[in-house]
Amino acid sequence: DPWYDNGVWDYDANGKMRLLKKRYFDLKTEEDFQARYMRPFWKGVTEAVRAKIPDAIIFMGPALDMEKPRLHVASVEDAPSDNRLVWAPHWYDGLTFQFCVYRTWAAMRVSEEGMSLAIGPDVAEGVHEESLKRVAGSGDAVGPTLLGESGVHWCGGYAITDMALNDSMCAIENSLVPAVTIWNYAPDNNEKEKDGWNKEDLSIFTSEPNPRPDSNGGPHLRMPSSVRPYPFKLAGKPVEVHFNGLSNDKSFILRFEMDPKCSRKLRSTNIDRLYVFSD
Repeated sequence: DPWYDNGVWDYDANGKMRLLKKRYFDLKTEEDFQARYMRPFWKGVTEAVRAKIPDAIIFMGPALDMEKPRLHVASVEDAPSDNRLVWAPHWYDGLTFQFCVYRTWAAMRVSEEGMSLAIGPDVAEGVHEESLKRVAGSGDAVGPTLLGESGVHWCGGYAITDMALNDSMCAIENSLVPAVTIWNYAPDNNEKEKDGWNKEDLSIFTSEPNPRPDSNGGPHLRMPSSVRPYPFKLAGKPVEVHFNGLSNDKSFILRFEMDPKCSRKLRSTNIDRLYVFSD
């Protein structure tokens, strides 16, 4: 145990564990946690990985201060190298995650100053989009931004949970976050054990019997709006991406500005690629 080796704890005369350095993990300090701990960690990981894989892409996930949560904007000093870096913060609809109930009239606003509660009719989608636009630009100093995690906790019913996920995904797309990793896919998810980790229940798939009368009654996708078209490769910059997973027509809107570097001579090799799906 590294904490035992560093004298954080040991055993007393009766063989019971005792804490020796009570403030060892105390974050109540004026010291910047990101600068003090994360920068050397990123640097060490980058050096170790690239010693074996020189062209590896390094994903940098900023730490979250649970006492004073805020958006951390990357700086040049955060970068452990000058190329092949991706800023990978997590973003969740915090209220739905915490209370397992989706409310369109309440949302947490995220900024560099901290987090604040917004309340009003149908305020959630707009507040989420506003926050995500900040997140999308938070890694510009080191590289492109990818949401390392995003998803919704099971809200007790199919319709409301899928609505919560669809609204989160729409906010992500409307804010033009370059990419997102949906958390998560746990094929063994079930009502008792959930995702099998820390009582979390975010899996888009479940091993429970499908209750729909037109199904085969087996394991199934319980958040259908997670299946969405998206631009995989573009010869330019997206200016609008929109898809409503709850709509019957399943129309997908994509508009982008052609990169001037893609000359007519080269356009044949700069093919735009989309991910599409069919029922």
